[in-house]
Amino acid sequence: MSDSLVRVSRRAEWGAHRPTPGARRCRGTPRARAAIHNRDDDVSTSISTARAWATIAIRVGQCPESIGGPALTLSVIIHQLSGCARFSLQELNIGGNQINGTLSDLSIFSALKTLDLSENQLNGKIPESTKLPYLLESLSIGSNSLEGGIPKSFGDACALRSLDMSNNSLSEEFSMIIHHLSGCARYSLEQLSLSMNQINGTLPDLSIFSSLKKLYLYGNKLNGEIPKDIKFPPQLEQLDLQSNSLKGVLTDYHFANMSKLYFLELSDNSLLALAFSQNWVPPFQLRSIGLRSCKLGPVFPKWLETQNQFQVETLYELDLSNNHFSGKIPDCWSHFKSLTYLDLSHNNFSGRIPTSMGSLLHLQALLLRNNNLTDEIPFSLRSSEQMFKNNVLLLLKSIDLSSNHFSGEIPLEIEDLFGLVLLNLSRNHLTGKIPSNIGKLTSLEYLDLSRNQFVGSIPPSLTQIYWLSVLDLSHNHLTGKIPTSTQLQSFNASSYEDNLDLCGPPLEKFCIDERPTQKPNVEVQEDEYSLLSREFYMSMTFGFVISFWVVFGSILFKRSWRHAYF
Repeated sequence: MSDSLVRVSRRAEWGAHRPTPGARRCRGTPRARAAIHNRDDDVSTSISTARAWATIAIRVGQCPESIGGPALTLSVIIHQLSGCARFSLQELNIGGNQINGTLSDLSIFSALKTLDLSENQLNGKIPESTKLPYLLESLSIGSNSLEGGIPKSFGDACALRSLDMSNNSLSEEFSMIIHHLSGCARYSLEQLSLSMNQINGTLPDLSIFSSLKKLYLYGNKLNGEIPKDIKFPPQLEQLDLQSNSLKGVLTDYHFANMSKLYFLELSDNSLLALAFSQNWVPPFQLRSIGLRSCKLGPVFPKWLETQNQFQVETLYELDLSNNHFSGKIPDCWSHFKSLTYLDLSHNNFSGRIPTSMGSLLHLQALLLRNNNLTDEIPFSLRSSEQMFKNNVLLLLKSIDLSSNHFSGEIPLEIEDLFGLVLLNLSRNHLTGKIPSNIGKLTSLEYLDLSRNQFVGSIPPSLTQIYWLSVLDLSHNHLTGKIPTSTQLQSFNASSYEDNLDLCGPPLEKFCIDERPTQKPNVEVQEDEYSLLSREFYMSMTFGFVISFWVVFGSILFKRSWRHAYF
């Protein structure tokens, strides 16, 4: 292992800090610098006798074996650092290694402010006897295998500003975790990251955390009903409760006095409803809103139309997919001019795409799949400007309008969206030809035009899209030979199936003069049946006429026959 991979340094800005009384007893200067070398005979000694270190950073994928020995446990590493360094060490970063064991008592490091133990192999429950350094401001032990809960002693870390224990196996009830953190840490804590654990229970009152700005709880097992009388911290800026099983109703009462909130993610809580007063105006302006798979419908939330009304902040992402919205999409998008991501998929919206969506000049993703939208795909969303012209919506990367009831042709202006990566117009009623210059979309990776009524040939320009990894043109009325290129022939035949007059590889149907070698069987059978029908009914008609006059003529002219039959 080279010397450049393992380093110990002292930050210049800490050089003027006075050492603690314990550090004064250690000989050496507080400005001392040192480096850990990969030598078995001096590494552990240099760590334990280092004088007045302020920062130790070891992020190499594997700590030197001589620090912790073959076992490489955290307790051994802490022991090696328990010499004079424990009085002056302010930052310890040994994340991203293969350290195992559990979290040991760290209170001996009287000056430690930042500790990063993330992305290691720490496991088991954190002992109740574990104490944090009194001056610790940031503790990151995410991406380990820790179990159980958070010791009550963590709540006594009065300087703690950031606690990251995400991506572990914590299984304690959330209300108990909050109780353990409700010591003096409730006044200092600004960020609490507990995502991707197995924490259960419901939300307790969080307003006691007067400084909390960021709360991340996504990907847990929160499943209780949210009490009606709890409140979130007044200083909260980011709230992420995505992918839980929370129940109950969130009202405007819960969000009172939250004027600084700009990130709200509640998606994938299918039993959670939002019921705000009809004329409620939120005290916040959101930049990102995630409400996928919540109980919001059927009426589009009026309070959303107030966001960015005064352009105090800018909304960048809005996800309202998989709710039960119905009726027309509101024509209110001129308020969201900074919107980059809009997802209204999997609802019951009907009618046309509103005109004001043409004002979303920074939009990069427009996702409206699986609704009941009708009419033509609008390329004239603004009164005098086309949607895909004059630099309008030229930043679009993804368009998904699939599984609707759009009709008409694909707007030719779509060829000018040079940055487009995904285009999905499948399962509609689109007609006409595929735009001939669609090959200008050289950034395209995903193209699905299946299950429409497109006619004509596949544009040869499609061979110019070298990054195309997904292509589906099946179930249309396309004709002629599939253009020859390494790219188009690499797709499975299913990408072109059910286009009866399409031929050439990868289809098994060969072409002669750019046409299929024979008419489809269905058409041949229809011609045969129609020919038989004409011959049959013509012969039957002639036979009837001749027979009628032979019999009726004989009766008419022979008196004896007339008396016999009449």
